[in-house]
Amino acid sequence: MANEFVAAIKDSLCHSPSKAAILSYDEKPGIQTIGNTAPDLPPVVGEHPEIARDHEYVRFGTTSLLASIDLLTGQVHGTIADRHCSSEFVDHLLGPVGPGKQWQGQERPLGHQG
Repeated sequence: MANEFVAAIKDSLCHSPSKAAILSYDEKPGIQTIGNTAPDLPPVVGEHPEIARDHEYVRFGTTSLLASIDLLTGQVHGTIADRHCSSEFVDHLLGPVGPGKQWQGQERPLGHQG
């Protein structure tokens, strides 16, 4: 199965029209967004040599990070979304593809053994 996947990618790269976008994609849903409750304290000689930060924080919820790289141009694309739904995924993919480009999908989860 891995050989079939590699062959499909190779075929896509070799026979892609100049307007194609071939993306490698990953996502990180559920990132905690937090903020400090107090400003950082500057270093104090003899007490703490580095900036000190309070251990308390305010939670602002979660966010999702969507990232891809265009394998033909090397351009990296990133999207931060409040939700983790199919509409955000489609919007992320259409961003780098853009108008006038052709979408070629080839899906394989990272870490997939096969």
